[in-house]
Amino acid sequence: MELYLSQFITLMIAHVLAMASPGQDFALILKYSVSYGRKIGRATALGIGSGILVHAAYTVLGLSFIIYRSPTAFMVLRLLGGAYLIFIGLKAWLGKHSPLNGENNPEKKEPTLKESYLTGFFTNVLNPRVTLFFLAIFTAIVSIETPPLIKMGYGAVMSFLTMLWFGLLATLLSLPKIREGFLKAGIWFDRIMGSVLLILGIKLIFF
Repeated sequence: MELYLSQFITLMIAHVLAMASPGQDFALILKYSVSYGRKIGRATALGIGSGILVHAAYTVLGLSFIIYRSPTAFMVLRLLGGAYLIFIGLKAWLGKHSPLNGENNPEKKEPTLKESYLTGFFTNVLNPRVTLFFLAIFTAIVSIETPPLIKMGYGAVMSFLTMLWFGLLATLLSLPKIREGFLKAGIWFDRIMGSVLLILGIKLIFF
């Protein structure tokens, strides 16, 4: 039991540090929370957290070994993740823009809660950075003898912490004063965030 507790604490510390490092998940939460408000931001956070469960599942099932051993499989994952980020970035660039949010401005189509959830989910699942994290951290910290059920328990807690962290970020970023400051930038906010996502996508594909 002490071994599992030690693994759990070390794994959670590593996960929290990884979440605190800005990346595509953070960029997406910033974009959706500011542009569409708290509910959409939180739905996106739930999707990101659910994606963690997928990474935990394939790690437990041993599929991570295949990804680690197959450069082709990992390259396909990078291409899919990069293409998806580029798609989201282009939507931000080419969509109709306004300093007002989608609730008050019919020209700016607001995604549904389901669409926001799925965007967060696929952004996380197709993120090679998260795949590498699970490959490296689970290999280094979690013993091969650790039962699969306990490993999935680790993954479930990591998923919950991810939802909590990004849910809190969504709540903070959608506060009226903070949101108003971003929305005053109008078209430039959308284009800056779109550019960030485009750069992240291109980086995944070519670097």
